[in-house]
Amino acid sequence: MSTAGNAGCGFLVSVAVAAVRISSADAAGYRPPPAGQPPATALTWTSPRPPPPRFDTAGGASMEIGGLHADPALAVYLVVGNAPARGRALIRNAKGDCAMLRVFDADERLTHWQYVEPGLEAPICHPRDAYVDGLPPPVPADAALLRGALLDAHFALVGRGVHQVRVQTGVKATDLRLVLTAALPFGVSFQNGHFSPWRDCPERLYACVPPRAEELTIACVEGAVRVLDERDRVLREASDKRASTLNVERTDCVWTFEFPEKVWRFRAWGFPLILCTTPEAARAIRASAEVLPDGSVVSHKFQRRIAELLPGILAPENVGAAEALIVPLASRQAAWLRDPLRNVKLFGYGTSLPKVAYALRRQNVDPADPWGGLFFREPKPNAAPKPRPRWDGFLPVGGFGDRAHSSTPAALAKAALLDEPINPYYGKRELLFRAAAACLRDLLALSEAEVWRNAATDPYPSGMSFQMGQKDLPPFGLAAPHLPEAVRAIWTEGVRHMVDRTFTDRLVSCRNQSSHQLVSYAEFARGAQDPVYDRLSRLFARRFAAGAHPAGYHEEATGPCGSYIGMTHWHMAVYYRLSGDREFLDSIRNSYRFFNHTVAPEPGGGVLGGFNFNHRVSMGFFQEQWSGAKGILDDVLPEVGLWAAGPPGTPESRQRREERAREQILKGLKKTYEEFPGQTGDPRFEYDAEPDKSGIWPACEPQPFTRTFADQLLAVKRPGYYAVIYIGKPMAEWAYRRNHPRFRKPMPDDAENTGKPIKEKYVLPFLGGGLSLFWTPDYGAAVMAANWSALMHHGLVAFNPDGTRDWEDYYATAVKLDEPNGRLTVTGRIAGLPLRYTRRYRFEPEQLAIELTVAADADVSLMRLIENVPLAGGKRKKRGAELSGPHADEAAPGMDFTVMDSASCGVRFELAAPRPLRVCRTGPLGKYGDYRINRVEIELPATLKQGEAARLAYRLTPVRGPVSSPAEP
Repeated sequence: MSTAGNAGCGFLVSVAVAAVRISSADAAGYRPPPAGQPPATALTWTSPRPPPPRFDTAGGASMEIGGLHADPALAVYLVVGNAPARGRALIRNAKGDCAMLRVFDADERLTHWQYVEPGLEAPICHPRDAYVDGLPPPVPADAALLRGALLDAHFALVGRGVHQVRVQTGVKATDLRLVLTAALPFGVSFQNGHFSPWRDCPERLYACVPPRAEELTIACVEGAVRVLDERDRVLREASDKRASTLNVERTDCVWTFEFPEKVWRFRAWGFPLILCTTPEAARAIRASAEVLPDGSVVSHKFQRRIAELLPGILAPENVGAAEALIVPLASRQAAWLRDPLRNVKLFGYGTSLPKVAYALRRQNVDPADPWGGLFFREPKPNAAPKPRPRWDGFLPVGGFGDRAHSSTPAALAKAALLDEPINPYYGKRELLFRAAAACLRDLLALSEAEVWRNAATDPYPSGMSFQMGQKDLPPFGLAAPHLPEAVRAIWTEGVRHMVDRTFTDRLVSCRNQSSHQLVSYAEFARGAQDPVYDRLSRLFARRFAAGAHPAGYHEEATGPCGSYIGMTHWHMAVYYRLSGDREFLDSIRNSYRFFNHTVAPEPGGGVLGGFNFNHRVSMGFFQEQWSGAKGILDDVLPEVGLWAAGPPGTPESRQRREERAREQILKGLKKTYEEFPGQTGDPRFEYDAEPDKSGIWPACEPQPFTRTFADQLLAVKRPGYYAVIYIGKPMAEWAYRRNHPRFRKPMPDDAENTGKPIKEKYVLPFLGGGLSLFWTPDYGAAVMAANWSALMHHGLVAFNPDGTRDWEDYYATAVKLDEPNGRLTVTGRIAGLPLRYTRRYRFEPEQLAIELTVAADADVSLMRLIENVPLAGGKRKKRGAELSGPHADEAAPGMDFTVMDSASCGVRFELAAPRPLRVCRTGPLGKYGDYRINRVEIELPATLKQGEAARLAYRLTPVRGPVSSPAEP
């Protein structure tokens, strides 16, 4: 390890920074040390302990609050006097989902923490935060009463002030029942979810308007709510789903909430709304607001402690001066050029080290500035507090977490901890303090609902996912273990609020969002060095893996997406590297196995594949977002390793690659990066390794096969070709019906014919039994279907007199596979028209035969009816893709057409009888302009009488050139 110029290196060496990079030899992965057992933070009993409350009898119990519905979270605020009390919580849900219970004392220190989910033998109790009164959990009073309960918990309330009981779950309407040994004033908040009445709920409730509040917005779902000010004047009566905003004229007062109907349900945001049974309780709870000495307002006591600690963290001796810290990367040029093939990866997309200097110059480190710690884009920070500082108002704001620099604190921590000769920042402890200051300042904006305020208006389960996975947890996992205990402890406490609040969230249909949590929870376990959270991280990974479709993919908007899956794969791969969780590898392997069957290698280099099944993005698996697990798990999974560069080749070819890498490094070292760091590319440097090339593309396997993936994807390999057909219906019918109409019109700017680029989000699955991909070893991808328009899929398209188009009805298709005889039959209907079709495939060794019949159930008169054949073209077809036949504005009878490359390899389409053919060689371009989807339209009769049928038969035959050079197996 080189230490030249690394000021403060001893600080880091003493705490072992090797956790930044985990080599492939570290098969077991990170294992945190056993946690210590510090003294309980809650007060101890000062009087005889009351007996535990019982659910089956009122004996010994002074108060019961029942029928509280977490939707999906709630908090009960209990005002405790001088005498301590005991409590018991029963959590139920008919679906038996996961649930978490937390109890906080008057200083908002955890005094009880339990988690449960299906499959656990017993609830998980955190040893530091459970049963602080020293009593073990009592035996249930009535087994019959508790049957079906998720959790039966006992806790203590010790110390004068407002205690909190918080419940969150993955299922809405989870029922909480509280029994207390003392009658206590209380209030209830449903956080950023839905407010609803509880058992014996009064018709009038009260809420404190906290200092610095500006407005409250209410959106009713059921019933009505009437809001009165402190003088009983009606401020607003809300009774519909439209959001109704009330401006706050006076704070530190109590509003009254009246409910004319027995059933009511609403959401509220703007300031923390806590509904109390008495005005006195509302005043005591005071919306759980904390007023700091400078007059600003926060929602948690840990935020008060952060505000007290931040000036010391930002002291000059801790954070240093930017220009004194910055060291040009070019000063390590020799080290950069020593391993060019690896080091060049740090000059790719989404990397951090080259942009650290820019980040240092853009951080405000003034300890007296209310913005101190945050990053800015302007040349100078705005030193004067704004009218509503980010942590000083309750309206939705995003902290510093916009995507432009969300990864910056993690980049600073990585730079301080990365023990590599190329890194001039290794050992600079100032970067760790800067990362901590940024994150702690941002934590001052965390809402009472324990979510960022941009998630305060909607309880969507993954509202926190991106920010936690990209902004909040990576710098904590990296830096927290290496900082002084005071900093580490308060940072852990703050971030733990987010982790506990979101851990029970259900997986969402756009699964890439939930996949951020894989990294979030693993990073929290690493930063907190807590074995309980290491276990929770692995439990979430099990839950995530179990959420995969039986076909192997992780859904994206209810179906597979060959592009968005890259974000999911990236998080899955990084989670594995953080945890060493080998049981999780099967989930990554199965997903890659599914999507690898949708693509195939090109003879001229690269990979292509159809994506007419994509549900969200207009790109295929060969354009996997964030590059997926590639470069991160190359040496772990052959299914990933086969995507790496080809064989090492000759010494001369390796030398050429190294020379190109050196040129790129030298160019990068000279560049001034005026942008904030990313982090998606860093793992490809950190986990660089020789790839496992033992895998083989399914299209290149030597033996023929027919494979189905849970009745979703059919892949057929024959000696002469490889064919893929998506046969399932993964997209929800309601979603398909909703989006279908706008795709009946031609694409904007006539992109289907003029060669203009596709819009990324302008997509719909086009399925009905047509080919997604037809590939040959010598030519590569010939038929290649996309999800851009009906003219980009393989199948029927009807042109109506009004200019709209119709195609196969997604939900009217049926599939019958005769695997022994190599036949597939697909039947269905054309959406909105009285037309039925039958499509038959015959998978011969060297040819694919297709027979199509279209029958009319009533008279039909169309402008045109075609069989559309989409064909791959553009720059990714490196040897070209020349189409024979007439031009797009012409239709000429023909019996065949071919697509050929410069090596005279291709595919011939031969019709059984002549049909008019129209050829489009200027189909739309992919997002990055490197490939296009051209097409050939085979004309069918446009007018059919009831009972008439049109038939079409054609064959796809590989054409081998005089000297073929097939795709590399």
